[in-house]
Amino acid sequence: MEHRLDHDVMEILNPSNSLLSNCVITFIIIFKMPTLDSRQFSVIGPAEPIQASLGGEAELPCYLSPPQSAEHMEVVWFHSTHVVHVYRDGQDQFGDQSLNYQGRTELKRDAITSGNVTLKIWDVRYLDSGRYMCLLWNGFHQEEADMELKVLVFSHYH
Repeated sequence: MEHRLDHDVMEILNPSNSLLSNCVITFIIIFKMPTLDSRQFSVIGPAEPIQASLGGEAELPCYLSPPQSAEHMEVVWFHSTHVVHVYRDGQDQFGDQSLNYQGRTELKRDAITSGNVTLKIWDVRYLDSGRYMCLLWNGFHQEEADMELKVLVFSHYH
């Protein structure tokens, strides 16, 4: 019985006489080929730190690559473990926003259809300095970009 089972396995794996074998080979070739899935993207942020003045405004740039609309994506901005801003279902969602950022953030909308999800922070505070993450999710694929904000404190003394 064991010998017969080995023979059946060999029949299936023999490419010259097995339709199943040809299907398996085709399946492997199709799924091993690199494909560009239209649902996949990269998120790009600035390589250099962003600088902002204490009490001023900061703009943290974040872009989709290749350029595509982010209108129907979920966009979440984080500062360390704090939620800075959430955009979901075509609108801003403030329920999960950290108290430190309430009333001080805006997702710029003028270029969201081309994948620009730049975050604007008003009334910049010293505690706003540090690492930020821009995370985008389209329901199938998630990517993020990290960046640093440096808050500049100017002295009036000479």
